[in-house]
Amino acid sequence: MITNNYIEGKESESIQLSNGIDVHWHSSLTNVPYGFNYFIAHEFFDVLPIHQFIDIGKNEWREIFVDIETETKSLKFVKSPNPTPASLAYTQLLGGGYKEFEVCPDGLLIIEEVSRRVKTNGGGALIADYGDVEIKDFTFRVT
Repeated sequence: MITNNYIEGKESESIQLSNGIDVHWHSSLTNVPYGFNYFIAHEFFDVLPIHQFIDIGKNEWREIFVDIETETKSLKFVKSPNPTPASLAYTQLLGGGYKEFEVCPDGLLIIEEVSRRVKTNGGGALIADYGDVEIKDFTFRVT
């Protein structure tokens, strides 16, 4: 479940706009009532967890994790020594020509559910995210 400290305690609140439309906060998509809805997301998918993978050659993939540098206590990227369950599952879906990629399973599930709800119940979704036209290297950074 996706939570947000700001939303904690706001779920019981609602705002009524001047045109009579009620606006509600929900900590999870599963808490949003079925029916005609508008979903608005701005940079929402950027905060969801991702899996990153790198091809180490011969189409053999390793997952990239974040670890702690023992001496400096800073964060660093580490490559899994062996294939992980995620690398075995997700790389099967990937076409050729990639050396690295990332996937957001939660994002895929959320957008699928939003799409299903809009198609079934009407409404709409406005999703804004900034990015380039070109495919970039890994977008997650450790600082």
